[in-house]
Amino acid sequence: MKFSKSAAALLSLAASGAAATNTTCRPKIDSEKLQADLTTDNLMANLEALNKIAFANGGNRAFGLPGYAASVDY
Repeated sequence: MKFSKSAAALLSLAASGAAATNTTCRPKIDSEKLQADLTTDNLMANLEALNKIAFANGGNRAFGLPGYAASVDY
């Protein structure tokens, strides 16, 4: 049983490694710009929007439920 679990783990890593070779890198994040964008007002606005999404979907944003999809769209 150990062998099959180990083999499965290695095969999944090999597959993910092969997929990763076809990706392109994004530019580095500008730390100062990111810090300037992280304000209390901006964070609270996002939290309020996510809270509204939860309330509109039965108080839930869990994976696989409509609230999750709405959160992703936001």
